[in-house]
Amino acid sequence: GTNAVRAAAASAGGIVGSLSQSQLGDLGEKLVNSQFSQRQESEADDYSYDLLRKRGINPAGLATSFEKLAQLEAGRQSSMFDDHPASEARAQHIRDRMKADGIK
Repeated sequence: GTNAVRAAAASAGGIVGSLSQSQLGDLGEKLVNSQFSQRQESEADDYSYDLLRKRGINPAGLATSFEKLAQLEAGRQSSMFDDHPASEARAQHIRDRMKADGIK
């Protein structure tokens, strides 16, 4: 009686354990991929900033566009699995670069 229940529970635990490892692997992969994507987006933002500066265009519009996106995203829960950095952080990064470069 109880041995059969224990055997069934142990067997189920093994399946659950395997699923958990697989799911954890998937979560880890998603996390790594989303962080990689966020880094690529940040690099693209820096490239855009540099290109605007090179062309003699004030990059404030880039920051403003991210601020507008942030307003549209208001109330949305961010996640560590997001593939884009938060728009608010992107705008702040551009503003910080502008300040460092003496641009108003």
